[in-house]
Amino acid sequence: MPRTRKGEPTDPVYAAMDGVVVHTSTMSGKSNYGRYIVLSHKMEGVDVYTLYAHLAAVDSSIRPGVVVSAGTTIGTMGRSAAGGTIPRDRAHLHFEIGLVYGSFFQRWYDRQKFGSPNYQGNFNGMNLEGFDPLQFFHDYSDGKAGDMAGYIKSLPSGYVLRVNAAEVPEFARDNPGLLSRPIPAEGPAGWDITFTWFGLPKMLTPLARADLGAADSPGVVRLKAINRQLIEANHSRDTVRIKNGKPVMYSGATDILELMFGHSFSSKR
Repeated sequence: MPRTRKGEPTDPVYAAMDGVVVHTSTMSGKSNYGRYIVLSHKMEGVDVYTLYAHLAAVDSSIRPGVVVSAGTTIGTMGRSAAGGTIPRDRAHLHFEIGLVYGSFFQRWYDRQKFGSPNYQGNFNGMNLEGFDPLQFFHDYSDGKAGDMAGYIKSLPSGYVLRVNAAEVPEFARDNPGLLSRPIPAEGPAGWDITFTWFGLPKMLTPLARADLGAADSPGVVRLKAINRQLIEANHSRDTVRIKNGKPVMYSGATDILELMFGHSFSSKR
């Protein structure tokens, strides 16, 4: 790893894929990511982001709206972070690949009363959910990844939420490749949304009125299915957990749905 005389890294950071710059944060103290860049990669049926964090510097040519090719230098690896810096010997690139929940983040953020401003707009880390980039790299290198939408749908399922909402969420419009079947011509009566154990919406199934049962009330979310073994083996970010031997849905699950749909839901346990 090349270093300056003061021991700071000088490694260039490159764009992982062709894409468009959608966010840059050049002030270290305004995010736990430190200085970071987000790129959007619109693929067939899915809008994927990549994120590059803890940078020492963002390249001067990199700003929202700039189109980049895979391999373009976008910054310099570093150790920036909110509240100080990462130890010099632990400087690294934090890299993510995943999906954005939606464009309603600020509205949700304001309701939480965190006590500090949101400096990052819709590209705040709480509105992003990634999947394992190293596993994806190995699967892609081995020819197992296929297309991106198919890869995301193939990730292990953690739980399914039944959402009684007769609307098409923004997330579905942005990622139509994650639909398991076409939306009914008359519009959806509700949704079954399958999540990974860590909260990534991996597949959306639009429902007709006949698919809904007596337990499904308008505006209400219920836990339809759960992969008990997977949930018990992993921490699920206060979304769905096993408590006293029973599956329980927490507020983190309805928070994600609010980010996807743009409005709140009540839960049925």
